[in-house]
Amino acid sequence: MILYDYECKLCGHIFEKLSTENSIVYCEICGGYTKRLISAPGGTNANQDADWIRSVCEVVDKNGGAHCQEFLKRPTRDNLNKWMKKEGIRHFEQGEPIRPAPVDTRGIEREVLEKARKRDRIEI
Repeated sequence: MILYDYECKLCGHIFEKLSTENSIVYCEICGGYTKRLISAPGGTNANQDADWIRSVCEVVDKNGGAHCQEFLKRPTRDNLNKWMKKEGIRHFEQGEPIRPAPVDTRGIEREVLEKARKRDRIEI
């Protein structure tokens, strides 16, 4: 028996299974038909995406501008820095406090008080 890679034709799940060359293998998840994938034996996982790439790709606007599309096509550190610069964001420095920027609420307070006065006034 040999370890083969399979992909489900229904759900797209990819998995490995020990089987003979001509055996029929069904998906572990949905039970659908599978096709055997051609894989290079003894390969490495050095090309797998780092955690930071997956987490940043989740927040990048898929319909964004050229800088977003470039990062999604080639998620390198250089493209990450270009994307961050274009979006106006940056990494926190070590020891930098993480707190939101102060918000000027004077206009909001004034608006709420004015609406309350209009609502509660008594006209004679």
